[in-house]
Amino acid sequence: MEKYAKKTWVISSNMIETDICKIVVKNPHPDVNIKAGQFFGIMPADRSEKLLRRPISVCESNEDEIVFLIKIMGSGTDEISKLQAGDRLDIMGPLGNGFDVQPEKKALVIGGGIGTAPLVQLLAELESSGQTNIRTLLGYKERPYALDIFEKYTDNMVVASETRAVPHKGYVTEFMLEALKTGLYEMVYACGPESMLACIQAVCNDLEIPVQLSIEERMACGIGACLVCTCKVKASDDDEGFNNVRTCKEGPVFYGDEVILHD
Repeated sequence: MEKYAKKTWVISSNMIETDICKIVVKNPHPDVNIKAGQFFGIMPADRSEKLLRRPISVCESNEDEIVFLIKIMGSGTDEISKLQAGDRLDIMGPLGNGFDVQPEKKALVIGGGIGTAPLVQLLAELESSGQTNIRTLLGYKERPYALDIFEKYTDNMVVASETRAVPHKGYVTEFMLEALKTGLYEMVYACGPESMLACIQAVCNDLEIPVQLSIEERMACGIGACLVCTCKVKASDDDEGFNNVRTCKEGPVFYGDEVILHD
């Protein structure tokens, strides 16, 4: 894994919302295939006082650049958001298991909050695999952001806000129910807060529609050594027990019929 720990530099950085930073960095691994749903552990290379990298999902990537959307949640992410073009970055990845893209199954893509970020890369992969007119549902607490990035890969998008009437006021799961009732969708991909994922998981399991969930857990090392980010998965189809697995190593993407979300 040390071969994935590299120094790189910031190409651009700007605040796209009061607590959301878009940062573009030079890709230190142009020959490595970065999958949607994977993440990097990142931290400033020079003046950081933090001992641990922050796990940030990939929003977009190509051979030259990696784009991250970072929600400022503490001093570590705040420090990263203050980086400017030319600043150096300590970056490790790609880490974890991403989405299992199945182009032959018509996709419904659902995101909530900062969990919308890794779905941009997913939409790009689905589009490159031949899928068109991909239904995308995005939910936000307040004002939606980064919609211009999504519009590059889908023109079949519904955006909802819990607190604003524009474009739709409500929960994104309401639009999910409408979409699934059509019977058109054969695979659901989702990332967002656990309450949203639990709702999506319950509905998809009930309708017997396969769903992939990118879950959020606190991650420290990012490589499966510290066991901070353990979550539960079913032991087997005929066993009511469970196993503990590492979100950063075995996840963060799991199928909805295997992962056990918190009560």
